Amino acid sequence: EDGGTHIVVKAHDKAKLEAAASGVSYGGYAKACYKLEHSGDLVPIDEFVVSSSTSSAIVSFDGDDAKEVAASAATQLPAKANAAGYFPCFCRGYNKYMADGVEPEAFASGGLDGVPLFGMFAHGELGPSKGAPVAVASGEAPETGHDVHSSTSILALYA
Repeated sequence: EDGGTHIVVKAHDKAKLEAAASGVSYGGYAKACYKLEHSGDLVPIDEFVVSSSTSSAIVSFDGDDAKEVAASAATQLPAKANAAGYFPCFCRGYNKYMADGVEPEAFASGGLDGVPLFGMFAHGELGPSKGAPVAVASGEAPETGHDVHSSTSILALYA
């Protein structure tokens, strides 16, 4: 899809993790990817992409400032976030903080309380270059650099 925001998930060692052709991409490597057939069978696939044309803000960070990152990303939206995508490195979470839910709790205290959060721990995270959030207005295709990160969390907010 042209423009917008794209979640890109690739099976580790099956496909190269790359951004979509336009717009802003985020996601990461998974141990495996599957699609659910109408029969109920799970079929292995190499990758999947989910695209959205709604307004969003995506940020990559590797510090301990999840509350501030969430608050900063939220200011880039035209309205309050109604969903959030979260793709942290598997080395973060309990492995980093010795407790569960540290970054999601920080997101909530940074203004995302009650916002549904989805995502997965990744083994190689795809996102914009670390730093300020990248804002994507509805239907736009901003040009931005993408990196495959390590020990990084990627947060995407949707309005």
